[in-house]
Amino acid sequence: MNNLQNINSVQEVLEQELDCFHLILKESKQVFDSKGNIFDNDYSIERIAKLLESRARWIELLKRLEQHKVRFSFTEKDHYEIQMEISKIAKTLVDIDAKLLDFMQMKKINKVKEILNITDNKNRSNNRRFNDFEKSKLIDIRQE
Repeated sequence: MNNLQNINSVQEVLEQELDCFHLILKESKQVFDSKGNIFDNDYSIERIAKLLESRARWIELLKRLEQHKVRFSFTEKDHYEIQMEISKIAKTLVDIDAKLLDFMQMKKINKVKEILNITDNKNRSNNRRFNDFEKSKLIDIRQE
């Protein structure tokens, strides 16, 4: 798929684009369970990061295919079925991306809340120690 020099027609370019979109969709769906929810476990962020790296490579290939497609002349009516299938897959990928963004936003908010709780508990603990220290000074002064 990476050898663009052997492509001799728009049909071949579109078929390779379609293959790329199918592979991106297949890899993207691996992040989801059978119910359409993102796997939420210790490896979910790592899995999403690998997906994004993989998708970046596919997107670069798609860019090269688009540049290669410009060399051929064709109208929008040509190869309509393949273009519609690519469009359908692209819409599905947009929906998947929206779910991924929502999931990452939720994870980020949860981490921020977790850090705030830890910080808040630490501050309370420090304040309590400080208050206990101040009380003990008062008690010590009174006893003397």
